[in-house]
Amino acid sequence: MIRRPPRTPALLLAALMPLAAQAGIFETSSPDPSTRLKTEPQLGWKDDGSKTTWAMPSLSVDLPLRPGLHANVSSGYGRVESDGGDRAREGLADSKAGFKWRFYENRAALSRLALGVEPKLGIPTADDGSGLGANCWKLALPLLAAYEAGRLRLEGQLGYTHAFGGQDDDILLGALALVTVTPRLKLGGEIVEDSPADDIHRRQVRANLGLKYRLMRDLELHGLAGRSIDNHRGDTVEQARMILQMLF
Repeated sequence: MIRRPPRTPALLLAALMPLAAQAGIFETSSPDPSTRLKTEPQLGWKDDGSKTTWAMPSLSVDLPLRPGLHANVSSGYGRVESDGGDRAREGLADSKAGFKWRFYENRAALSRLALGVEPKLGIPTADDGSGLGANCWKLALPLLAAYEAGRLRLEGQLGYTHAFGGQDDDILLGALALVTVTPRLKLGGEIVEDSPADDIHRRQVRANLGLKYRLMRDLELHGLAGRSIDNHRGDTVEQARMILQMLF
């Protein structure tokens, strides 16, 4: 049974500091930058068999710089509850800052292809030993692709993350299929695999299902639920997230 997290002050919503929130509801990122100022307050839950981690809340902000390019900052407040009965820990999670650049786009009569990159710096703003961060700086370099035809959109991601300080580098692969069901509703499913760069056999493969529902012209509700389906590093991991996307 999922326990409801205790109330916490929403002290981060005005900070707009780099952060551990993930931009977008899916792990596979789109190559298309934001064309308007966008904020994404998020709530999240993750259970890896030994501990439960809450994001409550976290915030991601996209700032358009020019056509095809935006900057992103994100940060969040989290809580870790150990399944062994140890005292729960909470505080600021790791932060992120970076940009997204769509460097190629080809529009045909009935389809569209786009390519982009999204370099991002992970900043160790979490307290050491809190379980809310990696305790080191990280640099992610993902290559992004999208193909769109009619109501179907396919996205792919190939990323490499370098961890400074002697920790493992990571390789991430992601594939997403997104279908427009109605003008307001989109449904998607994705498969994501990550593994240490020096030992790809220690992989974790996750399957996620998500939706995007437009509540109003500039307001959308996004949701995701998923779990690991092949984990060579531990127990089954389950997660759920909810985002309220606001455009200005």
